[in-house]
Amino acid sequence: MTDVRLLDEVLLSHCAPRWLKVARVLGDAERDARLTGVAPENRLDLLAARIVALFDAGRLDAEGDLDEWRFSEIRLPSEATQ
Repeated sequence: MTDVRLLDEVLLSHCAPRWLKVARVLGDAERDARLTGVAPENRLDLLAARIVALFDAGRLDAEGDLDEWRFSEIRLPSEATQ
């Protein structure tokens, strides 16, 4: 079983205060999660679900439909909104 806290750490490490495409963050995070053994290969679906959970928890800002990875963007929330 995969520890979601570790997945969240990997995902957040690839986010920035500026807007980034969800597809980019997923690709970078999937590579690192696979290389570090945090998640098995081809688990983009799991990582994408964690992005939605992080958004719902207020740990990420989002623009667009998060199911459309190439057409939506995420960023770390500004300090003013935390």
